[in-house]
Amino acid sequence: MIQPAHFLADGFGVAGQQRFLQLGDAMLTGDEQAIIGWRGQGKGNPRFKAALESLRNLKHNELGFLPGQTGKDRDNRPEYTHGQLVQASEELKVLAALAIKNPQRAAAMQLKLLDYHAHFLPLLMDVYRELNHRDWHDLEGWHAAGNVAIDYRTTPTAAQWLTDGEFSALPEVSQQLLLQAAQADKRFIRTRNLSPAEVARRDGGGLVKIPAFVVCEILGDDCAREDMKVQGAYFNEFSDHELAPEPLLFESVITTPEGRVEQLPDGKYTCFVNPFDLEQLFVCDARKRCLGIAPLVKRIDRQDDEALKRAFGHRDTRLAQPDQPAAAVKQNARDGFGDRRRAMLGQNPTAAW
Repeated sequence: MIQPAHFLADGFGVAGQQRFLQLGDAMLTGDEQAIIGWRGQGKGNPRFKAALESLRNLKHNELGFLPGQTGKDRDNRPEYTHGQLVQASEELKVLAALAIKNPQRAAAMQLKLLDYHAHFLPLLMDVYRELNHRDWHDLEGWHAAGNVAIDYRTTPTAAQWLTDGEFSALPEVSQQLLLQAAQADKRFIRTRNLSPAEVARRDGGGLVKIPAFVVCEILGDDCAREDMKVQGAYFNEFSDHELAPEPLLFESVITTPEGRVEQLPDGKYTCFVNPFDLEQLFVCDARKRCLGIAPLVKRIDRQDDEALKRAFGHRDTRLAQPDQPAAAVKQNARDGFGDRRRAMLGQNPTAAW
């Protein structure tokens, strides 16, 4: 008796040549998946998962076409991801060897998995941007919250719609003509859901920016770096491939919670890096009291002489300024920390942040 899987394997190849479909005997644990073509990791075979809800479900649906799916977590990832990772590892070895003898050929090769920083993150931001600007959703309570818009257009088939603000800016006569046309023909007017991005822009003015020391508390000890040292104009450079593909370097000048710009004295500090915003470093003392925020040093093209001159000039000018004693910086941290705590608790409403 001919097994269907063996029939498929034999049909996708010619005698004496490499087959396009390779077959491995399936085990009870689901170690092989002949039809998909990716070898699973033998550790059980859960086929179904509960449906994810709301925005998380939407993100999973929109990103489901990407290779290397993780699933709930790494320990419960889909079986075929194991095979993709194994193949990618072998391809990287070939790519490294080929790059030595034939760099052009190596540059033309493309892996099936995406590079996290170079390819995946830009694609992820594009997908999130599309999700945040969608108005075709059916979010619960959206109409009740008033998150709808009325648009107008000047002809029944015009591709461009006028927002309510643009309609209000028209002369009174034009507004009356459009309203009369809309009563006679519904194609002149439409009611649509606002996108999440439009709602965020509309209501963003009421948001309160949290203080720097609260950011440190939210990030927690997992994001703390206790090995940061100030040596002259900069903190020590460090690498973290989970944050960025290149080393990160921050200036040793901070903006205090009170808005002053101060040069930190040489020494050791506890710092926090926000993985969602690498432009700034939250600097604390040994007791994790927030001293201020240090800016990221922008990478400069070494072939750009003017940019190099400006960078060195900025460094020399800043270091030429008198340094504030370390005791003064620590005292400012103690005084400001207590004031900000009392302000947030409502005990001292006049305390400025």
